[in-house]
Amino acid sequence: MQLTTNRTELNLIQKKDFKEVIDSFREKDAVKYIKHLQNLTDEEYTDFLEKNVNFLTSKNYFIGLLEKKKLKTISEQWE
Repeated sequence: MQLTTNRTELNLIQKKDFKEVIDSFREKDAVKYIKHLQNLTDEEYTDFLEKNVNFLTSKNYFIGLLEKKKLKTISEQWE
């Protein structure tokens, strides 16, 4: 199942999405207030994602949000 707007797609997260999710966990301040997700290895992040995806998909939750195209930030608009 997929929900789509002009700017986003909302899908059930899949294993193929894990690398992008893990990369987002590594962004500055992404998990600043989530202690149990700080400084994990790729394998630990993968285990965390697999466990949660299995649980959430069994409950029919949507947990992935992908931007269709890059929108400029406010600072980029003024360059």
